[in-house]
Amino acid sequence: MTWRPISGIVPQATANGNQSNGYVWKFYEVGTTTPLTVATSATGATTTTEFVLDSAGYSTLSGNRVIPHVDSAYKVVLYLNQADADANDTGSAVYVIDNIEVSDLEVASYKTLADAIAGGGSVGDFVRTAEYTADSGIGGATYKIVSSAPSYLTTLNHAKTDGSGNYLEIVDFDGAITKSGCKDDTIDYSQNIEDSSALAATLDRPINIDIEVKMTGTAAIVSSVEGDSRIYGDTSSFFSTSTDDISISGVEVEGTLASGTLSQVLIEATDCDGLTVKNCKLTNVRTRHRNQELATHKNFRFENNLIVCDSTNFDYATQQIDVITVRGIDGVWIDNNTIEVTNVHRVMKIADTEGNVDPDEVSAYRSKNISIKGNNISGSTLSSKQVLDMFSGCQNIDISGNYIDVTGFNSVFQNKTGIKQDFDQNLQITNNPLIRNDNVTISLQGSYGASTAAHVGGYQNAKITGNTIENTSSSDVEIIDVRFYNYVDITGNDFLDGGTGDKYVEILGNEVCCFNGNYIPDGSVRFNTASTNSAGDPFAPDILRITACDNVIPEGLNSLQGQIAIRGFTSTALDLVLSDNQLDTTKTRATVSGAILLRDVVGIRNITCLGNSSTMTVASDARILIQGTTTVTGVFIEDNNTWNDGVRNSALNNIAAQENLYGKYEGKMYYNTDANKPVYAQGATAGSVWADAVGTTVNTPV
Repeated sequence: MTWRPISGIVPQATANGNQSNGYVWKFYEVGTTTPLTVATSATGATTTTEFVLDSAGYSTLSGNRVIPHVDSAYKVVLYLNQADADANDTGSAVYVIDNIEVSDLEVASYKTLADAIAGGGSVGDFVRTAEYTADSGIGGATYKIVSSAPSYLTTLNHAKTDGSGNYLEIVDFDGAITKSGCKDDTIDYSQNIEDSSALAATLDRPINIDIEVKMTGTAAIVSSVEGDSRIYGDTSSFFSTSTDDISISGVEVEGTLASGTLSQVLIEATDCDGLTVKNCKLTNVRTRHRNQELATHKNFRFENNLIVCDSTNFDYATQQIDVITVRGIDGVWIDNNTIEVTNVHRVMKIADTEGNVDPDEVSAYRSKNISIKGNNISGSTLSSKQVLDMFSGCQNIDISGNYIDVTGFNSVFQNKTGIKQDFDQNLQITNNPLIRNDNVTISLQGSYGASTAAHVGGYQNAKITGNTIENTSSSDVEIIDVRFYNYVDITGNDFLDGGTGDKYVEILGNEVCCFNGNYIPDGSVRFNTASTNSAGDPFAPDILRITACDNVIPEGLNSLQGQIAIRGFTSTALDLVLSDNQLDTTKTRATVSGAILLRDVVGIRNITCLGNSSTMTVASDARILIQGTTTVTGVFIEDNNTWNDGVRNSALNNIAAQENLYGKYEGKMYYNTDANKPVYAQGATAGSVWADAVGTTVNTPV
């Protein structure tokens, strides 16, 4: 037992400004009225529980002035007289001060844990170790000598070998606790799993690592870690947990396994909430937060990390070697990371819980409320998979502010959500400063129009706005493929011409679609339908409204016959708004085309076609071209387009020409380039004649 003075000089007391002659200073155990044994010196040879103050107010014992010494925290009471002290009557006491910590505790320092175990000391003393010398040798830690073994029976429990029968118990003395391990030594971490738990439980906070640790074997750290250190090795998984609120912060982790089927895992977190990985440097490791139950699990934060992952020497083609895997988590933040990849399977996969046993139905425990913002992702792969695979059951996804420059992936963003989902999808891909790739950029599918009973559920909506998208392919390629949504908004995107191939946007089977204000060089946009999704499930969507306005599409893709092509479906009542588009090309087309093409579209109710401009290699292609089985049952307004200023006799005199079949109304005007003057329809039927401004018939359709 070590006795420590409560003061560096003999304490002196006053009461009401007067010396406390005859007063009694009595000591108690904290929070009690149990007298506490105190000593008069560090030797502890003379002990007492109280001191009588002399005429000058100094503490005395047997007439000698002394400094009280304690070995623990204490309570002290200043009594007016001996009688009150004997009765423990604090009613008239000058003061009562409780829970006074022992100050100026001395800590014996040892070079190694072995030295501390063999060294002396009494119960209550503190000792510190300086160096890492064994797996369980916690350098930089502070221990307290205790008489009984600590409750956790692990390698942290060290019995003294000095013959005292005492133990060393790790404590949070000055906050300088560091993780078990030895620098530059190989650690079989199976010895230390309990150490991690014991440390975390004892200190009630994450373990701080400030050393370099090499891990081998199959065991993993099971507690939170923070610090400025490096953990490396060929272990299959560095961390493993099913515990809530695990945090890995500020550390450097490197997987050194050279090759194999599966690459190494940073953390395997299953059926838990509140996983955080932040401010880390991660090399050749994967992060997995998975819900394997039919239960709610929440909150995964992966933020401000630097990730470098090369899986070339692993089976990245068939194994799901994804940098980040999330299954069935509500609340996901993958933000502000720098990710550099080579031959990974995917960069990210976000999907429904693994506990879902119905492949056709998205469960109530799906991944949702997902933020993917501000990331810088670069690299290449031969896997032909996705940068981000929203495999099934993803809801409320916000993808914005990312800079992505990749090759070899079959798509950047792909949503293969199952067709049975009773929730609003709400997917947003907005304001990404650059998405550069050499294949499909965005491929999305919802559940609108599913033919299978009970598979159509919540409102399916997708927003793709304000992005800069550059495709570097040398072949013709879809930039965007979106199908089976109730509402699609593709607005204000710049599609840069980064390759020699033509680029096109496919919008298939969506109830309402807005395609406005986009710039697509060497491209076109196609509105159509589809009868199945990627899983082969049947669909029969009803397309009700298409708006395509204010788009600039230079050097359009004529292989689709129409820079804006609408074709091949039947609607119950389709409204088309096609206005203020600039549609130009100098390419030679293979067959009759049109700046805007309507082919085999049955059930058009109304068409508004205003203010469009077009110049084409073949002048007659610069128009809206209506072909096949297309029907228009309502109003067709076609005015102020550049082609309204140039129609020949051959069209106006042909009763089967679209100028006579579609959108004809009394007073409609075309400029007859053969007659060199405007002509006006004298009626709404196909056979109504065309006359000039003074009423003279110029063209008679036959």
